[in-house]
Amino acid sequence: MLPCPVVLEPFAFSSLLMSAIEIHGRESLGFLIGHHDRQFINGRMTDCISVHAAYPVQSADRGRTMVGFGNLAARKRAEDTVRAVGFEILGGFHSHPDGSPRLSREDIDVILDELEAVYSKVGLSNWLEIVIGVKRICRPRSSLSLKKLFQRGKTPKPGFYPWNVEPEIAGDVLITPKTAFRVRTSGYWFGYGEVREALLCYSRY
Repeated sequence: MLPCPVVLEPFAFSSLLMSAIEIHGRESLGFLIGHHDRQFINGRMTDCISVHAAYPVQSADRGRTMVGFGNLAARKRAEDTVRAVGFEILGGFHSHPDGSPRLSREDIDVILDELEAVYSKVGLSNWLEIVIGVKRICRPRSSLSLKKLFQRGKTPKPGFYPWNVEPEIAGDVLITPKTAFRVRTSGYWFGYGEVREALLCYSRY
């Protein structure tokens, strides 16, 4: 699998957001499901990876600064479930409650080790990891990026309000006028001992 632009389809992107926000005080974890595709990116047809589903692993061992599969049996059970319903895993995702979408040194070491020890044996030589940084916005009405939505006494609609769309997808998720989260999403290609940042694109359709 060659490092190429990554298009997050609406369902997959929504799943990433919901997974990270639901347990925003702890890290989430899951698999990415997708396929090679060709789409219009920046005005031209481009070879890309289309991520059409994100599968949160419910049995993950979670903490504020860590997340894991718990044990090898739990990870294999989750992987087998994905394959049993007709999909192949192209990578994974996890969230950071501190709002940072950047990989930690520990993240890098763990993913490289798993790619070499586990996934390369089933023919997966490249791995896409998406990191979702999520942080609660204490006062949405005072947020620089959201306060315009509250002008003239309007009650804004819940939704995702992006303010950056590539290579890092960033924006605010407004749930209620008093509840909102800032999210920043970055992608990374792992392969052959190297880590490269991926170009993420947000599909609205």
